[in-house]
Amino acid sequence: MPVQSVSLNNIAFRGEAPKAEAAVAEKAETASKTESKTSENKHIDGKKIGIVLGGLAAAGIAAVLIGKSKKVPSELSIEEFKKIGKFNKGFATAKNKPFSGIINVANANGKYALEYDKGVLKESVQFKNMAFPEFGQKEEQLTAVSKKVYSNGEDGNKVECFLRNPFYKICGGEEWGKLGSSTVSADKTSVVKEYTDLSSGEILRDTISKQKNGSWIKTS
Repeated sequence: MPVQSVSLNNIAFRGEAPKAEAAVAEKAETASKTESKTSENKHIDGKKIGIVLGGLAAAGIAAVLIGKSKKVPSELSIEEFKKIGKFNKGFATAKNKPFSGIINVANANGKYALEYDKGVLKESVQFKNMAFPEFGQKEEQLTAVSKKVYSNGEDGNKVECFLRNPFYKICGGEEWGKLGSSTVSADKTSVVKEYTDLSSGEILRDTISKQKNGSWIKTS
């Protein structure tokens, strides 16, 4: 039987083609996943950027609205007041209008709440940290201890002084006890002081007058 020549070039190795196709497909799939992930990241980053920009825009708008707002808070600290207001011989204005509300001030003697009505001081209340262990209050709390009430009339400028009774809820009596008052005449040449004699309870009055040389003398 004659031997036929066999060409290796005509033999198909069927196992190689699927492997090659699989490799190509794998590369294509990997590339697709990478592109998809990149696209997803871009989408997420875009969302984050949008949120951040939106927040900044909102903050900017809020700042503009606050800056343009003409409303003045009814209670603020002295530092906050100085940013929007000023005092002129005791008269308080905020954003060029007479101030009505409370200004809180603190110093070495305690804390004070100054109440103004249309620019004029009407009342000041002094607060101190105090404890009353005999009544079960062992820890110090900020407590009102005294106040002054200011008024203007034909007789002049009057200041009334009061001392607070911290036990009035337990022991009874008035919350505020009047210590006395001081009235400066309209022409500022005399001062009338009224006070209570603690031993007798009698209300006493002293008048102090300004002399031509500028000194002050008790005249009655």
